[in-house]
Amino acid sequence: MFLGLRLTHDRATLLRAVMEGVSLETREILDVFKALKLPCREIRVTGGCSEIEVWDRILADVCGRPVCTLQNPHATLLGAAMLAAVGVGLHEDCASAARRMAHVRRRFVPDLGRAEEYDDVYRRFCEARRVIERGRLFDLLQESPSA
Repeated sequence: MFLGLRLTHDRATLLRAVMEGVSLETREILDVFKALKLPCREIRVTGGCSEIEVWDRILADVCGRPVCTLQNPHATLLGAAMLAAVGVGLHEDCASAARRMAHVRRRFVPDLGRAEEYDDVYRRFCEARRVIERGRLFDLLQESPSA
């Protein structure tokens, strides 16, 4: 959902809004990890989107954690290769295989000034979600039209 959309916004603005929205939702997941006392020191991104440098930077700033891209961005294939390597005895466990096979290509460190700005954006994002959920907007959008 785009909130605050105006006629002056162009394609680039909408694309950035999508990247920021996904990053804000990733931060929500990290909040759940934090509540469960599951530490997360850095974020590793894979797949085609990991090649979009501006998105990697946005994610680092929004989440306040370093974001790393891997030399091999194909996580599914790399994961299967790591499991196979453990299975045939090349590595004693998955952690060992990951250390030897998953290499960081680039590391994006959060910019403290932008991270602080995104803290405010995140606060408003969470409040907007609460208002929308209280108003049952998502429930209304899922209801079938009556015949």
